[in-house]
Amino acid sequence: METFNLLVTNFTISELMVIGGIIIGSLFGFISERINFCTRSAIKQLIGIQDSQRDKYNLIQLLIAIIISIVGFEVFSFYYSDLELSTRYITSEISIGGIFIGTVLFGIGAGLCRGCLSRQLILFCRGNLRSLFTILISVIVAWSAITGILSYPRRFLSEIGKVEINFNNNS
Repeated sequence: METFNLLVTNFTISELMVIGGIIIGSLFGFISERINFCTRSAIKQLIGIQDSQRDKYNLIQLLIAIIISIVGFEVFSFYYSDLELSTRYITSEISIGGIFIGTVLFGIGAGLCRGCLSRQLILFCRGNLRSLFTILISVIVAWSAITGILSYPRRFLSEIGKVEINFNNNS
């Protein structure tokens, strides 16, 4: 608890998030490069399509990443419960249709690019220029889906199958 108080008094929340992102991103990159991580391969292992020795750690790393993100969020929420967090990822409404459509689009994109963006980043760091092109196109499309011309269909599709979730633990 004393460590958290020391961090909060010396850094703002934004600075802590940047520092944490650099540390977590560096660890993810180091480990991913060593074991040739690819989210697409992990998902293929999860549903039983692929079972190769070369990619045997992808599913384990994906599950560890999910567990660490959930535990990290819960720890952050516990220590900073008085903060009003305003982010698109913490909301009381979730779009089931949007999740389904996003999953299908992720699968199509990963199939066309021969790997997910984390894999493309690893390949680019190894010197693959085709991966740089893929990353740049993905960044442009993601930006346009958040603030550009693709934001209109994204907002429309996010209304499909919207479900309300109650995060209030006092009930």
